[in-house]
Amino acid sequence: MSKTKGGSLRLEKPKKKRGRPKKSEEEKKRPLPKKEKPKKEKPTKPKKEPKEKPTGDRVKEIRALIADLRQDLKDGLISKKFYQQQVEKLTDRLEKGGKI
Repeated sequence: MSKTKGGSLRLEKPKKKRGRPKKSEEEKKRPLPKKEKPKKEKPTKPKKEPKEKPTGDRVKEIRALIADLRQDLKDGLISKKFYQQQVEKLTDRLEKGGKI
């Protein structure tokens, strides 16, 4: 107990320790337990069927369209960029089997 300026008695409280408690040497040496991760099952994808190859008539038709575009390019009727876009579009449609 100690006296204050006013003369009243005051109880001394023990100081609280701050922070987390220190580990003992045994706890420091012991490795932490590892968490086991659950294994995730990967969903299986169904196998894709091979694409049908384009028929001969279709290939001839698309090649004729590309030849016409090439001739228009040589004549200066269309730009090179437009020609490249159209040829790419036609070859994609040939591979996918879509409409011309």
